[in-house]
Amino acid sequence: MRTLLLRLICAGLLALSLFSCRGVLDGAVLSAGQYLPGNAVFSDFKKGYGLICLFDLECSDCRSELEIVDSLYLLHRDSVVFLAVGRDHDSSQIASYWEEHDLSVPFADDPDREIYNKFATSVVPRNYLTSNNKIVGLWADIPIMSAESFEEALHKN
Repeated sequence: MRTLLLRLICAGLLALSLFSCRGVLDGAVLSAGQYLPGNAVFSDFKKGYGLICLFDLECSDCRSELEIVDSLYLLHRDSVVFLAVGRDHDSSQIASYWEEHDLSVPFADDPDREIYNKFATSVVPRNYLTSNNKIVGLWADIPIMSAESFEEALHKN
């Protein structure tokens, strides 16, 4: 049953990425089929499925997206690896925001865009669905999807 649920979640994420993706995203450096960049923060993404959310706390769409990603993390953290990467922010800024907004999704700071620049040159929020250390889908939700429509897409397939 758990395997079936994981497959449904992953199929839904992949379907969502295909519906939401406009080919190659503006400013994309990495695209579907490529491996994640070598970086210690991605060590948990080597096996199974993962979701990487690139954000900037000064971006209102990103702040909305973080609420959705956090709710998905709380529902699926046992079967999907999640990581939110804060572009242009240090860990104290992100931790303060997380505490203020009661977020639980794991995060990594990226004050110098060292991580972000390996994925893109512009545009946030930006999300990458991964499988076994490889990018299998990418999308930007513009306009931001509601948690309900996100969940609906997850369970559609």
